[in-house]
Amino acid sequence: MSRGISKAELSSILATCPRLVGPLRGMVMAGFLSKAELATLVAGSVGTTDLANGAVTTAKLADGAVTAAKVHADYKDGSAATPSLRTLGNGATQAAAGNHTHT
Repeated sequence: MSRGISKAELSSILATCPRLVGPLRGMVMAGFLSKAELATLVAGSVGTTDLANGAVTTAKLADGAVTAAKVHADYKDGSAATPSLRTLGNGATQAAAGNHTHT
């Protein structure tokens, strides 16, 4: 089992990757990751500010990785003028199912 990292070691790693300072502030890291494990994690990470518009395409997403459950409620069934994910149903902002009939 690896040992935890010291405050000095964490500071050294954060100095090379300052975008992690905010997310890690206040977290208790002692015993969580070794210095080598954290350095590997930092080296392979990409922050949202590092991504160019359109950089993440469907070819780069695993099949089934984005589900309706993972889409925030604010992006579902918006007003008629708002592009959003439409759930199936008979509500005013929902899409009708393929077997929907009018009576």
